[in-house]
Amino acid sequence: VTPAFLARLDEPKIANWVKGFRQMHDEDPSYSAFLCYDLCYILDDAANRVAPPFDSKAWNAAIRQTNISGITGQLSFDKDGDVMIPVEIGKFENGILKPLETAKQVVGAVK
Repeated sequence: VTPAFLARLDEPKIANWVKGFRQMHDEDPSYSAFLCYDLCYILDDAANRVAPPFDSKAWNAAIRQTNISGITGQLSFDKDGDVMIPVEIGKFENGILKPLETAKQVVGAVK
C-alpha cells in the first residue's frame, strides 16, 4: 500500500510538478517535498477563510474545513482532524512503482 501519488508519478499534473521541482532544486522531490508543498496549499486555503481574531482556534477551524485538490490528491481532514491521503495498492515494475489497476483505491487517514 502506498500513497496514491507515488504510484502515479507519470500523470500529467504530478509529472509537471516534478519537472518544475527538478528545474528549481536540481534534484528529485522527496516524499516529504510533496507533502510540504500540499501543506502550503492547505495553509493558503485556510488563510483565505480565517477571520479575526487570528488565534489558534480560528486557524484550526479554517484548516479543518479544507477540501481542495493538491499535488498528492484531494486534501481534506477527517472528524479527528487527521489529513486524508488517498492510498492504493501498487507494484514495482522495472524499479518503478505503478498502481495495481485491479485494486480499488482506498482513502484513509494517515495517522
